[in-house]
Amino acid sequence: MGNIKKIGSFIILIGDPEHEPPHCHIIGGGVDVIVFLDDLSVIGQAKQIREAKKAIKWAEENRDRLMEIWIKMHRA
Repeated sequence: MGNIKKIGSFIILIGDPEHEPPHCHIIGGGVDVIVFLDDLSVIGQAKQIREAKKAIKWAEENRDRLMEIWIKMHRA
């Protein structure tokens, strides 16, 4: 998996290769959540989602950049 950004104890990454739909993982400190880039929905345990709030916000604000990275990694 390719690390994209580190925010506090969390790492935002996109796997290569990775399955559809386009998404990124946020991991660290016992947290493992997924943010889907098409609709910005988040899956994971509620407590983990709360803990990763800043990293999730960054992913939401940088959705276009993350989608570009996904496309370069998976559709090239």
